[in-house]
Amino acid sequence: MAHPQEYSVHGNERTLVLKGLMGGTEYEIELYGIKLGWRSQGISGTAQTGLGTPQELHFSDVTDSSAIVHWSKSQSPVDNYRITYVPFEGGSPLMVTVDGSVLEALLPNMNPGKTYQVTVNAVKGLEESDSSTDTVTTALDRPEHLTAINVTDISAMLQWQPSEAAVDEYVVTYRADTTRPVVEHVPGNTVELQMGSLTPATHYTVALHAVKEAQKSDATLTWRPPQAAVTGYTLSFSAAGGTVRVCVILSQYTLVDISLKFKKHTIGQQHRFPKDCAQIFLNGETSSGLYTIHVGGEESQPLQVYCDMTTDAGGWLVFLRRQNGELEFFRNWKNYTAGFGNMNNEFWLGLFNLHKITSSEQYELRVDLRDNGESAYAQYDKFTVAEPRTRYKIYIGAYSGTAGDSMIYHQGRPFSTYDNDNDIAVTNCALSYKGAFWYKNCHRVNLMGKYGDSSHSKGINWFHWKGHEHSIEFAEMKIRPANYRKFENRKKRS
Repeated sequence: MAHPQEYSVHGNERTLVLKGLMGGTEYEIELYGIKLGWRSQGISGTAQTGLGTPQELHFSDVTDSSAIVHWSKSQSPVDNYRITYVPFEGGSPLMVTVDGSVLEALLPNMNPGKTYQVTVNAVKGLEESDSSTDTVTTALDRPEHLTAINVTDISAMLQWQPSEAAVDEYVVTYRADTTRPVVEHVPGNTVELQMGSLTPATHYTVALHAVKEAQKSDATLTWRPPQAAVTGYTLSFSAAGGTVRVCVILSQYTLVDISLKFKKHTIGQQHRFPKDCAQIFLNGETSSGLYTIHVGGEESQPLQVYCDMTTDAGGWLVFLRRQNGELEFFRNWKNYTAGFGNMNNEFWLGLFNLHKITSSEQYELRVDLRDNGESAYAQYDKFTVAEPRTRYKIYIGAYSGTAGDSMIYHQGRPFSTYDNDNDIAVTNCALSYKGAFWYKNCHRVNLMGKYGDSSHSKGINWFHWKGHEHSIEFAEMKIRPANYRKFENRKKRS
């Protein structure tokens, strides 16, 4: 019980405002009079203060479809917080409820380029606090499917699929190596642009982004192929946080601040279009590094990957690396579907690529872990990432190794990110543990957790090796065909 507070007021007063009280708290009050040093008989009662209003609203991780709202801790305990958000221009309100111990909430299912009024209320029993309100504007979604038609020696027509958001204009930038960039602005209700006065037989790159007031969408980049035969294109691009990704793709990718180059690779004789690092190894490439594979062995599906050619006879395609914390892994569903990072540093290859690769034949999985001079590994004789409609469920086989079988806990689980929660826990595992994974309730493995964070379950964890309260310094996940040994031994004999 708090120390009693005492107030004296003039005998003519009939009201007193008590300040500095705690919200949501019942107080006992006693009132008595004093005259000539004598105290009258008192009267008493109780009063209940209202719940404190959530304070310091602010937002983070704002995308074209979601945002995270934060607030400060209430002075008194509450049962939960209710968050309501509705577009400023009208529409059906959306609502999220979180536990009273949580001070942030993901706001999903938002529309691109819209301003939302967000209201947070504290709730205890049947009582509700006053509202705390702020606004947030979602990011613009990018225009897509940029194509060139009716191409002549001096002109071409550009067409694209518009952004879902209402935009003020589209900005088209095109250039050749020998010319200055040309920037064209077209109204937001336009989905095409006629390019004229082009130089014959010249390779142009084109970038397109949407603009609404001060907002700018991601860009869509296309290019025309060179006359020489190439197996793919290496794109290097950077953002404010440093280099974001180096990758080889088909004909289009979503980028900001783009630098383009392309590179020709020599193809070995045994596998003209190698579909994984094992086939590249069998072609005679024995150095670890960046290579171009062709998903499913199809010439039309090049993809740049990092191949580990030294660990356990090589042939490993690396799809995750954590080693220094330079790259943020607390990302949304779109990022984890497409992939991100620098393959010479930290990166994630992408769920869609993993599904395409592992659906072509049976692969095995290896996880390499290193920390403070120690090393361990876990190997599984089967590894599959299922199709997108399953939310990329993971299936693994029998375990061997020295790190302990922590992955079995995640068997058959769909992938989860903070904006696409597919775990079975009451809480949002990805949001709670600042990562993404095939979470269950919640994890034994958290290799996409926060680098260097050794608080419980939030760092880079492999439970059966270092537990939940140690963040591992280095982790790689990699795959190769399950029958690789047979072909590798045959290559040695030949």
